Amino acid sequence: MRDYYTSSKVCAVVVAYNRKDLLRVCLRALENQTRKLDNILVVDNASNDGTQEMITSEFPVIEVIRLSHNTGGAGGFAAGVRKAFDDGYDMFWLMDDDAEPYPDALEILLSNEDTFHEDVVCIAGKVLDRDDNIALAHRGHFNDVDTIVVKQIQKAVPRIWYERDTNEIDAVSFVGPLIKRDAVRKIGFPMHEFFIHQDDMEYSVRLRKIGKIKLISKSSIKHYEASTQSDDKTSDYNKLWIRYYAKRNIYFIANREFKSYFKFICSLLKALKNEIRLSISVILHSDNKVKRVVLPYLAIYNGLRKNFDNTVPRRWLYGKK
Repeated sequence: MRDYYTSSKVCAVVVAYNRKDLLRVCLRALENQTRKLDNILVVDNASNDGTQEMITSEFPVIEVIRLSHNTGGAGGFAAGVRKAFDDGYDMFWLMDDDAEPYPDALEILLSNEDTFHEDVVCIAGKVLDRDDNIALAHRGHFNDVDTIVVKQIQKAVPRIWYERDTNEIDAVSFVGPLIKRDAVRKIGFPMHEFFIHQDDMEYSVRLRKIGKIKLISKSSIKHYEASTQSDDKTSDYNKLWIRYYAKRNIYFIANREFKSYFKFICSLLKALKNEIRLSISVILHSDNKVKRVVLPYLAIYNGLRKNFDNTVPRRWLYGKK
């Protein structure tokens, strides 16, 4: 067993895009950890809100990778983990720019005895919303992979589990997982092709194939801007492009990971039946009917075909990249 608390070089990897005020809170929290980080690496996804200037002025010692264009959260985490890996760090603490780890969050993670176990590849604390309620969706167990096209890819860890110090789980969002170097060496980097949505779930699938993920309930990280869900009928048309990626990426994962061809096909048929019902509702009640109706089928088709052209939704909806 290894003394991860004293000997490990830990790099925080923060992906940022146009939220400089929230990023400031995140970086201050990282600088104030009771177990000091060995490096803080910010991946700036070509922000244009003064993020770069804020970091230079207020956090001059923090390392920054400024990307030439917005590669989404998936591209940012892929670039950040690769850089930290190449620089030789032992553990990678991933988070969005709207996260605020509690001062002792890292200390608790590294002090837990499960961190020492060779079969543990990732540890993570609990995620809280801005009102300090447990954000259950960030930590979970996988549903049957053959049915995830009609179900969520994961079901949340029950609230009562957080009363225990340690739990074994299957899935973590990229809000606070601490991932060991050896795991990254074995499974590679997050999939930059995903752009946004489900990149953390896909990475969790690969992590679980080689080891255990542990939830350490006493470690806490706050997440300020939880995403909201709406259906294709009611979504703001100007933001509808965002929804394409979650569906495409889920179908990619399902097609890659299915174990029973029969169950997968049955689930696929059921999912398509649900899409047809939604299409009818869109036709009856929404604007831009054709574009709204076709978009989810493009996502399904491209997910199954492993087509990661991330310009598809904007070109289809608005005629631009």
